Amino acid sequence: MEIYIKVFENMEFFCNTKLIEIIKGVSQEECDDILDSRDSDEFSNKWMEVYAEVRKKLKNSTVDTWYIQKIESLRERTFKAIFEHSKSSDLAAYLSDDIALLLEALLCDINNSWLNGLWKEYCAGIIPCGKILLG
Repeated sequence: MEIYIKVFENMEFFCNTKLIEIIKGVSQEECDDILDSRDSDEFSNKWMEVYAEVRKKLKNSTVDTWYIQKIESLRERTFKAIFEHSKSSDLAAYLSDDIALLLEALLCDINNSWLNGLWKEYCAGIIPCGKILLG
């Protein structure tokens, strides 16, 4: 489980640095477009499909609740930081939920090409929305 601690620390650093830089570069108009695109069936249906897969596996796993609590704490801190810079609770909710989903999938050993594509978008400095290229 040491690997999960390192991954968590790296994600925490990402959320505190690169993700905030990405948010600072987004105008209000771009924010609205991102939210609209994430609300599209193409994006939201796939996100919910992956979310359901992760939830099911988490429910049936013996994952230490300490990790789940750490992920939830990071999700909350990420939400607050994004909201502080964007003033959009919707954007903050979507992106902080993405971070939690990515970490929970890793914790459950789920390797999903759509989720990998989502992460690649973040790594490229792009807020994921619309069609995600499979990673």
